[in-house]
Amino acid sequence: MPIPVWVLLGFATWTLLILFATVGVYRWSRILTGRTAIAAWRADEMQGTEWYRRAIRAHMNCVENLPIYTAIVVALLAARVTSPVLDGLAIVILLARICQSLIHLLMEQTNTVASTLGVIARAPAGLSRPPAQTALTTMQWVRDGSWSKVSSRSAV
Repeated sequence: MPIPVWVLLGFATWTLLILFATVGVYRWSRILTGRTAIAAWRADEMQGTEWYRRAIRAHMNCVENLPIYTAIVVALLAARVTSPVLDGLAIVILLARICQSLIHLLMEQTNTVASTLGVIARAPAGLSRPPAQTALTTMQWVRDGSWSKVSSRSAV
């Protein structure tokens, strides 16, 4: 079986694992102990603790992205396209998905967390040039290698 298909199975397994190990445990522990009725869980209301809401978002992010990756794998199989590069990218996608889910689950989402993770995510790209600036307030890469707040500027 090609590696992208194995990754697809891993992605689906990860999506179900998040559901069962986080959302499922949270809900069923409340239902079985009588703290919440089974019919009390509604998709259109904000419920549960902050951690529970992050778990829901992590699971839903996987659910939203799984069909897209599935379509790509089906297209690769239909076209009989194989490549070590595609195999490597498939593995990177699965690892990135797992890391993204774990960040959702383990870290309260704040501006500091988002900014720090954004810097880390761009690090492999080299950052030899500053990121493009917009008319909005942006973070600017300064010559000494640190980030500083820059007020409104037009694109450089």
